[in-house]
Amino acid sequence: MELVGALFVYIWLIMVGVQSYGLNEELVNHVFAILIFLILAPLFEGSLAKKLFIYLSGWMFSIVFFTFSTVFSMLLSPQDVVRQHEICVLVYLFLLVGFFIVLRTFLQDTLERLFSALEDNLPPLLLIYPAIILIVFLIGLRPSNYMVKADSNATFYLLFMMTTAVVYVLLLKNLVDISERHHAEDELHFAKQLVTEQRQHYTQLLESIDNMRVLRHDFTLHVQAVLGMQDKTEVDRYLGQLVKRYDVSVITMCENQAINEIMNRIRVLCEKRGITLRVDLDIRQTIPIDDLTLCVVIGNMMQNAMEACDRIYDNRFIDITARFTVDRLMLLMENSFDGVVSKKGERLLSRKKDGGLGLVSLRRILTHDGDDLSMHYTDTVFTTMVTIMARE
Repeated sequence: MELVGALFVYIWLIMVGVQSYGLNEELVNHVFAILIFLILAPLFEGSLAKKLFIYLSGWMFSIVFFTFSTVFSMLLSPQDVVRQHEICVLVYLFLLVGFFIVLRTFLQDTLERLFSALEDNLPPLLLIYPAIILIVFLIGLRPSNYMVKADSNATFYLLFMMTTAVVYVLLLKNLVDISERHHAEDELHFAKQLVTEQRQHYTQLLESIDNMRVLRHDFTLHVQAVLGMQDKTEVDRYLGQLVKRYDVSVITMCENQAINEIMNRIRVLCEKRGITLRVDLDIRQTIPIDDLTLCVVIGNMMQNAMEACDRIYDNRFIDITARFTVDRLMLLMENSFDGVVSKKGERLLSRKKDGGLGLVSLRRILTHDGDDLSMHYTDTVFTTMVTIMARE
């Protein structure tokens, strides 16, 4: 951004110098406007919309500053043309220095925050405003139309140009504030979701603890009952009744109790939906990653995969593998899907009408150094790879 701003300054200086030789002003303006864009396009990293916005903004400030300098010089020295050019150059230099200071202290940070918040979608107003100002200045406020014989006209033009620049800056600031407010609302929504999932997680743990207490108490009674039986047939009948009474269908999929609980719930859902689930999870109970992070990541991955499988009618499957190595947990999941994706630029989005929170939750919680989320797909298979660095 600093390099682009510096190039604008140098180009504007050259333009003022060339215009002082009495060349056709409109031709010079158009030539240098094209030159600015040709230099801007390869140097500025970003989408075409961002480049066009910077280009129009730079051109707008160039025209506004030059017009302001010309009107101001004509107001101070209405009769002496040479004196007008000298004043024009001095005022222009003063404006450029001021603009460069504003660029370094405010605009640079504001634009970076704006582009970061808006990602690849720039509001049309950002492009429309500088474009309209350019049309107004190039057509309605050309030197032949200045008419600064009266002080009131000159004052109007000067105030109009100052207002143009101020409104532009305020527009950027307001858009940044709005974008950051929306971002804060998303963060709050995400935090509420985490709290909800954490509450559910601890509720499940408490239920498991209570169930274990009941089972431990009942187990003692059942053992005493079996020890008192002499007939093997009677013992077998009693044990058969216990099997029917208690749910013994829980499968151990990994050592981590929280993840094992989630995966067993998902296994039941997959069986009901006709989804083939293959699990290979090497997640120890003492893994240096908190259970909440594991539950949010794996839970959202599995939820997204099941929703993708629901969109097809046959060959539904989910394969998930996890390995912990030294300081990170690596997850690989493949699932069947219909081959349709929603994208914004290079970024994959949820296909739900409300935008969904699955992918948002994954991106928001995978923020530690080394964390990674990548997704790839073919016509029939969607692959998700996640790396979670140790938190402790």
